[in-house]
Amino acid sequence: MHGSRLRLGLLLAAVLVGSVALAGCGESVSAGQLIDTEWELLELNGRDALDDVSMRLELHGDDELSGTGGCNQFAGSWSRDGRDEIAFDVGPVTLMACDDSVMGQEAAFMEALAAARTFDLADDRLWLFNADGREVAEFARLSPASLTRTEWQVVAFNDGSNQLTGVLEGTTLTALFDTDDRLSGHAGCNTYTTSFSRDGDSISIGPPGVTRMACDQPIMDQEARFLEALEQAASFELGHETLYLRAADGAILVWFRDID
Repeated sequence: MHGSRLRLGLLLAAVLVGSVALAGCGESVSAGQLIDTEWELLELNGRDALDDVSMRLELHGDDELSGTGGCNQFAGSWSRDGRDEIAFDVGPVTLMACDDSVMGQEAAFMEALAAARTFDLADDRLWLFNADGREVAEFARLSPASLTRTEWQVVAFNDGSNQLTGVLEGTTLTALFDTDDRLSGHAGCNTYTTSFSRDGDSISIGPPGVTRMACDQPIMDQEARFLEALEQAASFELGHETLYLRAADGAILVWFRDID
């Protein structure tokens, strides 16, 4: 009797130890799951990312990376050990100038990528940690807005000197890309219509037709720069609620937010 109880106790103990061991192992994440994925920043060093600013990270299968720091585009490489270790080497960066708050966040984002040593991945979320185990960035898997059937409002536009400038107080600049390749909107004083074509993330916008209202000269000057920027667009970049039109050299021409 005592022998049977002893054998039963040993058996239960063995099962319990085995269960604990299995629970401790778990299903480990793999850096291979990150290949050919796109992410948008949610938090940086424990703080929410700025509203209406798209900060993206794209991880390609050839150990190359690309992305947007909120103002400038960047490229580089990334490496991993197949488990939870990861490293980023950010290379060329465009030289656009934006507001100080955007530029400060962009610099902190680059520093976070350089400091990343490990990652975690779950439920369409990606976390990066530094060598001390502190979280430096949290991302959501990118679910970009639709270019068409979305009403866009200008946040800032290129003033012609590779500097983004905000919209004049009391004015609103908008754009609506229709599915029939028509583009229309309000340029601050006048409404405009034109056509556009796209191929992948490339875009071409034709010369706009504009109504003939007259406004104060600063508003008319802003309108002329905005319409000129539209015609110079060579590519577009969609975030969750943002749209960037970029020149051939990657500089932002017009920065929109979704107002739907």
